[in-house]
Amino acid sequence: GALRLGWTASFNRTTVNGGGNVGLEEVNTLTDASPRQRHIFSAQWQGGQWGLSGRLTRHGSTTRVFDFGDGFVPRQTYGAVWQLDLEAQVQLTKALGLSFGAVNATDKYPTRSIPDISYFGNFPYDVLSPIGFNSAY
Repeated sequence: GALRLGWTASFNRTTVNGGGNVGLEEVNTLTDASPRQRHIFSAQWQGGQWGLSGRLTRHGSTTRVFDFGDGFVPRQTYGAVWQLDLEAQVQLTKALGLSFGAVNATDKYPTRSIPDISYFGNFPYDVLSPIGFNSAY
């Protein structure tokens, strides 16, 4: 069989100059609510009609800031997280293949939001979490 290894990365830094017309939460969404770094390590093996794939992704840390008014501005920083995705394939015929896999195979959940921003526990995870909060599938 043949083995292919890969690595890709993205780095970003966004700033907002003179944000007088843009609210604090919007500036945060543009600048710090998404990871500044993301690394993806991948491996693919193909042998005959069989194939295996794996992808390990590291999402960098993020910070969320909320402005609820009257000077109440809660902030939470979420640490970097790793996510593992796996897939197995079999080519049944020339035109038909079958794949089985798992996204977030280790069933990693994001850090829970602090009480100040979880809306009385109704939203225990931030909607902008890079690994999502729907568990593995």
